[in-house]
Amino acid sequence: MEREMEFELQKLRIEQLRKAYLDSSVGKKPDKRSTPCHELAKMFQRFDSKNDGISLYLSLFERRAKKIDINSKDWISRLLMLLPPDLVQSIPQKSGENFDNYTYN
Repeated sequence: MEREMEFELQKLRIEQLRKAYLDSSVGKKPDKRSTPCHELAKMFQRFDSKNDGISLYLSLFERRAKKIDINSKDWISRLLMLLPPDLVQSIPQKSGENFDNYTYN
């Protein structure tokens, strides 16, 4: 129950931020790269490897990122700031050209 309430609260925060962002753009298509990192950190809960499943976390991250129009090229950098340092260090380094490709296997 508490987790559902937390999820709904996060949805409301995201929607509020999205509406405020769209209102401030005065009818222009928003620049997908302009969402500040500190705002994202407020909207996205950090991944907790002890209590959360990575598949569900990544799925929720994708939905939220799409909803607030984060450019898919920026997903990796945004995601890395939400993961614990020990998990980030365990991610193998990818080649420079594929590092920003979220769907790269």
